[in-house]
Amino acid sequence: MTGKTVYLFADAGDKDKYGRLLRYVFIQGDPAMFNETLIREGYANTMTIPPNVMFQDSFVKLEREARSKKKGLWADNK
Repeated sequence: MTGKTVYLFADAGDKDKYGRLLRYVFIQGDPAMFNETLIREGYANTMTIPPNVMFQDSFVKLEREARSKKKGLWADNK
């Protein structure tokens, strides 16, 4: 993401209970949300905690697909 313009959007809450900033990430010129790309490719797993659930259904679906296709974290270790 070096040298790219990034847009950050909050959900209902600003930070989690550990003080981490919670944001949805978009890269200028890319229609896909970066959070979704990470999950789709198997490089992240889903954890949603109310009230931050705007994309919960989408994230869960993408993680299931990544798991079933054995992508990224879910790949067989050979």
